[in-house]
Amino acid sequence: KYKSFLHESNPTDSYCGLKIDLSIDKEYAHTIVDNKISQREFVELHTHLMGMGNADFWVTRIMRCYIPRKEKYNNKSGQSKVFYPFKNLYKATSVFNIGSVRKFSNEEGIYKEYLKEKMAYQLESLLFDNNSNSIIKSELRRNDKTDQDENIVGIYNSDLVDLLQNEESQIGNKGLLAIVRNWFQFLDSSGKFPSINDIVQTYRGNFTPRFFPMRFTMRDCIIYSCPEVLSILLNTILFRYGISGVNYIEFSVSVKDIMSNIFVNITDNVFDKKYLQLFPSHDYKDISDNTNPTEAFSYEPEWRKFINYYEKSKGQRWTFLAAFSRGQLEEYPTRLSTNHSPTNSVSEMFSYDNSDNILAYLTHDMLIANLVNEILTQSTNRSPDVTNFALLRVYASHLCDDSTITKMYGEHIKNIKNLYEDISTERVDIHRLNTYKESVVGLDWLGDENGFPFCALSHKEVNKFVLCMKQFNPKFGIRVHAGEGVMRGTTLNEEFRKYENIKVYGSISLMEYSFALHMYTLMDQIRRIIWNMICIKFEKDDKLNIIKDITHSTDDEDKEDISYSYNKFDLFSRNYHGIFEVGDINVRIGHGVAFLYGFNKDREFTFIDNKYAFNESKYDENLNSHNQEFIKDIAIFRQYVLRKYKIVCELNPTSNHMLLADSFNKEKACNTRTLKTFIAARLPVTLCTDDDGIWAIHKCKQHHFHISVPSEYCNEIENENIEDARYIDMLVYYGRKASFIDDKKVFKHKFEYENINFYEPIPDDIDWYLDIRQNEDNAEINNSSNSTNVPHIVPSEIINEDPV
Repeated sequence: KYKSFLHESNPTDSYCGLKIDLSIDKEYAHTIVDNKISQREFVELHTHLMGMGNADFWVTRIMRCYIPRKEKYNNKSGQSKVFYPFKNLYKATSVFNIGSVRKFSNEEGIYKEYLKEKMAYQLESLLFDNNSNSIIKSELRRNDKTDQDENIVGIYNSDLVDLLQNEESQIGNKGLLAIVRNWFQFLDSSGKFPSINDIVQTYRGNFTPRFFPMRFTMRDCIIYSCPEVLSILLNTILFRYGISGVNYIEFSVSVKDIMSNIFVNITDNVFDKKYLQLFPSHDYKDISDNTNPTEAFSYEPEWRKFINYYEKSKGQRWTFLAAFSRGQLEEYPTRLSTNHSPTNSVSEMFSYDNSDNILAYLTHDMLIANLVNEILTQSTNRSPDVTNFALLRVYASHLCDDSTITKMYGEHIKNIKNLYEDISTERVDIHRLNTYKESVVGLDWLGDENGFPFCALSHKEVNKFVLCMKQFNPKFGIRVHAGEGVMRGTTLNEEFRKYENIKVYGSISLMEYSFALHMYTLMDQIRRIIWNMICIKFEKDDKLNIIKDITHSTDDEDKEDISYSYNKFDLFSRNYHGIFEVGDINVRIGHGVAFLYGFNKDREFTFIDNKYAFNESKYDENLNSHNQEFIKDIAIFRQYVLRKYKIVCELNPTSNHMLLADSFNKEKACNTRTLKTFIAARLPVTLCTDDDGIWAIHKCKQHHFHISVPSEYCNEIENENIEDARYIDMLVYYGRKASFIDDKKVFKHKFEYENINFYEPIPDDIDWYLDIRQNEDNAEINNSSNSTNVPHIVPSEIINEDPV
């Protein structure tokens, strides 16, 4: 191939590491994607198990096929049937939910009763069509909060299926089926794929409630009665990933599910081979010779009697992230305390409200805005040199402190402690213990970010747990959903604010300052998490001495300062000139689009000696105008955090298209060219699907056979966001190296990206190329410490090598 390239081809229209204009030759780029499918090189780092499976899977296969067959088979055993309580139906059909409103006092009981009947009336008009008297039933269930039995009103799956069958017998009447299908997938009012109008008007900017809890609540009802359905789901989607060339997947699963018996059942009942002492995703040949043969035996899941079963793709591996929801907090910092001061202890800084007492219509981003208003208006004793943005940075640091996090997320910290005790003391059975060690490869912080910039994963208890897990998996990591769907403030002109009486502080509105506090809190939390991971990684390394030297403080009072860890991190990042490679720190960011805010290529980089260098001084120009100080702070975060430590952002184009109103890559609000901007900003990024079920990714625009992850690549090629053939390799490479597992254990072909900086220009000379080598002998990858940023020259022995 190299010989023919050198003597016959034009370097501008052939791919051998040279830049190629993919806007002209897109089909060649699709061929590269096809090759990666055949070699099974793709990874999926950002997906949620409960968000998988489209409407066809849940309605046709599970509700109308599997559940009726199972219930008929188990009829004599007296097992409970699948039941859908009204409280779940309210959420799934977007009927006003009484459960999300503050608790009513005794004097307001009449309003509570009226609202209950009103919701029942709305639900009846949507679903039951005058058949409600015969199908509404009650079931006795245990209330987890009160630990008491109580009667729950709802309908059984069998009755709902009968309603669907009766509807099908009526010509032209598909209203109920459309509603039920929308319980599980983003569809239009007729139950078919949504138009752009549906997406813009119904879904974008409505993470809550259109995405969560609406598309998840009925799944919970099914899993409650039939936990094996998760195994059916996993079996189905792993087969789908297999035919898409995806060889490694990390599923995000609730930490409560991981701590329950459901999790062990999921991993045990997916495929035929069951290993009591080994993680079930291993192939049979992976069992070592010294393994007791009785520990592995042929096992057929019971559910295989009722529904289709798919064989496992050879060599495919999947793991789990233990997920914590940022929206499940006990206390919310709604105000400043009466004796607040930036110099006070954190415990005296804020006043909190119990999350149950917060009105549903008073959204959490409004609470952030109220907090910002108090910070800016009540901090009257500050120095004139302290700007509003500097003040917000101080309070953001207080919001990230362990004492604040403990007060807000006490239940999450408790779960982390329990997991730590389970594993460190081995107080659980050996099978579950091995499942934890082998299959849980990281922690995940997720949920609706708007109004919830806080993150509990920087807490010291989390640090202890991560240190424990790294004994079994050195690449155990943390993923933070950040920079997703945050409102930054309107970009409409000053006339709008003037005549609509929008309050401004100087020239900046309250919403813009609220966005700034949100981002400062996110950035501070991520800094703390990375700092913790650095200390863990270098604990037994000479580099730790360098860290101590750089961050050494002789003043004992500094060690008690709330921002001490942040200051250490900042000093280390600016003064330590060692090179971190992708995957060294084991921290990833889910989405991350808000970190593109204010990016301008000409302003951020200076092109010197054929290299792009960060130019911080350009951000000092007009620093006091509008929000330039804030833009500079985000630019510094991009340089000294994301680029410095090669923190990979997981970009989900389809998810962004469905949910995000703004991707922050332009001065005006828009939602296009996000990947192109990531690449221009020299930020490590890879492509993922997020929830390939709620928004099913069946095919790309040009090819019917590209689904799931490859479809995202093909769509970005068609949209001309991937303009250089090197970037396809770059995106796949970043995904593989950023995974929380040793990629050498997953992929048969070892790909080495040596002596290349993907973002630097490559001269149009045939002697320069991207050095990608396939090592089928599973040899160790060469030490990358000798690599430089200069492209590698093609050795003569490679040019003369046999093409095979």
